[in-house]
Amino acid sequence: MTKLCRVALDPVNLSKNRYTNVIPFDSSRVVLTSCKDYRPSAKGYINASFIKTPAEGAAQFIATQGPLSHTFEDFWEMVLQNRCPAIVMLTRLVDNYKTLKCGDYFQAEDGPREFGNISIVTKWIKTTGSSLILRHLEVTNTESEEAPLSVLHIQYPEWPDHGVPKDSVAVREIFKRTYHLPPGLGPLVVHCSAGIGRTGTYCTIHDTLQRILAGDMSALDLANTVEIFRSQRVGMDQYYFCYKVVVDELEELISNQLFSTSAQNNAIAGSILSFLFGCFVAAARLAQAQKSSSDFSRKMLVDELEELISGSELSYLENVDSAGLSLFCHYVASLRQQDWCRCRRAAVTSQEPTSVSASSSTPSLSHPPKSFDFPQHPPQISLSAEQIEYCNDALHCFKENLGHPDFKEREFDLLEVESMKESDVEKQKEEICQVAIHVDNLNKNRYPNVLP
Repeated sequence: MTKLCRVALDPVNLSKNRYTNVIPFDSSRVVLTSCKDYRPSAKGYINASFIKTPAEGAAQFIATQGPLSHTFEDFWEMVLQNRCPAIVMLTRLVDNYKTLKCGDYFQAEDGPREFGNISIVTKWIKTTGSSLILRHLEVTNTESEEAPLSVLHIQYPEWPDHGVPKDSVAVREIFKRTYHLPPGLGPLVVHCSAGIGRTGTYCTIHDTLQRILAGDMSALDLANTVEIFRSQRVGMDQYYFCYKVVVDELEELISNQLFSTSAQNNAIAGSILSFLFGCFVAAARLAQAQKSSSDFSRKMLVDELEELISGSELSYLENVDSAGLSLFCHYVASLRQQDWCRCRRAAVTSQEPTSVSASSSTPSLSHPPKSFDFPQHPPQISLSAEQIEYCNDALHCFKENLGHPDFKEREFDLLEVESMKESDVEKQKEEICQVAIHVDNLNKNRYPNVLP
């Protein structure tokens, strides 16, 4: 860790870390070009990391800690320097135990707020029904001639530390509001308190959904996404969420939503729903193998795709018919019995559609709109016929993966690799912290895992 995070562990930068064991790698850290700390060893340091999958068109994020009072100016310098259009804040300022989790770097209701040469003005504030607090902020560098930067600040204070929300509505609304931001803008800033757990989970959700909607089937390998993110910021995505909740919520969504199906479109609806269950199957298998928290990310993925194909988004579908309802009920029953193949067979044997033409009221969102606006109501995401094809392609990928004869062996390989990584960390700690872990000094350490 010492070799990978030299800048973060430099004595002049230690006070800029909220937690001593959550620091950015040198290779992926954000470097401030206009940092006010002119000491050479400071090197434009802020506890923030660039996070991105190598897929073309994938979203880029800046994962960072909740700003400290003496790093507010650094935080806003980072936002201005990278022209970040939105900030997703997944924590409260103070938790229920009166512990400070994040500094108040954004509230400016009573006029401009100054952080060094940076001015923050709040244009409007809105609270949504899903407990989100939205702020339209205008950020200006008073020493620059550049136009003010409009920033959408989205705070979700109900996501508990070391836990998961009671439902997925608010997190999916965050995705809807940020998905429509124009291309070509800077990365999306995401932070909680430490900038790893809740932050990593949301980045995984957003990245996976955006890539699937763009037709990138590599997004279905969520374990790989989490691994990539962890290679760019230590400890990303740290929750474990029981996959049974996914089944219960899917069943409730299916029973409550009126899916519009006709004889012509039963095959399409069945294939998409089968794809959703395929996502869940892969999530469950990987969860059992890795015991990782990316289950919550997968839960959000399934919820969002479920919502995309329900309701009135697909205007070319007619009223619900008995055949369509029977098909969906059959999927739920099959899922409960863990009969994954029967789900797929039902979709394959359904009547194939002759043709599907998206009407003018069903716009394709393969590319986000170019207008730069912060609507006070979440924009709707409609599925185009092309995106339905992406879902069908994804289904085949899942089926091939789950049917692989060496799938179980590969699961054990993943567990072995994970345990090797943990042993390497312990070995490295023994080599680097020999004095601290000496028996005569153990009682001088407040925490056994925080050593000099």
